[in-house]
Amino acid sequence: SGALGPRSGLTAAADAGLTGSLRAAAGVAAVGATLRALAARADPAAAELAADLVTALSSPSREVAAGAARAFGVAMSPGGGGPGLTRECHGSEKKLFRQRFFTQTVPAVMAALKPSSRSGQATTNPDHRPAHLSALVHLARHAPISAVLQSGDSILPVLAEAINALADQSTPFADKDALAGSITMTAAFLSDPRGRDTLALHAEEHAGAIIGALCRIGSSAARKPPGSLAGSPTLSLVVRETALDALVAATSLPFSVVYPQRRAVERASVAALDDPKRVVRFAAARCREAWLLLGKQT
Repeated sequence: SGALGPRSGLTAAADAGLTGSLRAAAGVAAVGATLRALAARADPAAAELAADLVTALSSPSREVAAGAARAFGVAMSPGGGGPGLTRECHGSEKKLFRQRFFTQTVPAVMAALKPSSRSGQATTNPDHRPAHLSALVHLARHAPISAVLQSGDSILPVLAEAINALADQSTPFADKDALAGSITMTAAFLSDPRGRDTLALHAEEHAGAIIGALCRIGSSAARKPPGSLAGSPTLSLVVRETALDALVAATSLPFSVVYPQRRAVERASVAALDDPKRVVRFAAARCREAWLLLGKQT
């Protein structure tokens, strides 16, 4: 840090076009790896670079904003350190740095998504929401699940919106890996007792949107019903299977919340029975059976 100046060379990097480099995959990898290196050794400059990326999420260029979101994923990824982060190269990183970095960075990303206390409206331009949602998922999918569940009160209200943003193939924010992470995170909230308790508190307001998003993902590769996601056949079978398994777990939510969703889930599970992959068809059968049993409880 000392040889590069008080900001570990970040000023020079910014002057050299740091933000512009986020348009290309190589630039995203470079910026993400730099942020990871700083965060892993608890360098104070990590917070400054993270703040620069949060600012880039509101860039007029959607490509730059999408690149900034993916750079957070590179910084948090277990493989994001590159070949130099090995014992043979004397590379090391602080234990729990991902949890610390997630906890420190998420509030700044979420600030633009929360409604203003005065107006009740979101504090950011609606066009910038997909970038912030993408960044949130990229940070959360590599963070310790305990840290993610502890942030459930902030994450759950925007989780369905994040899933839909990542699945929209018509935008630069579409990302199959991040989408898989968002579905896995949703399943964790539904299956883990800690997450399920938090979700139950938000169920009346947000469970319907989350279940709807899972239905669209789970049935995305079958013969599409009206309202299916454009371009969604590219979603992996793991994503589709996990979405259907998450719907099974959703039956543990309060009855008053899930019962009104039963018709939509039954339609999605029936559609998923036509999925080209057998493992997804089995998941669809499990989902349909669980929700049919729910309907018989009345």
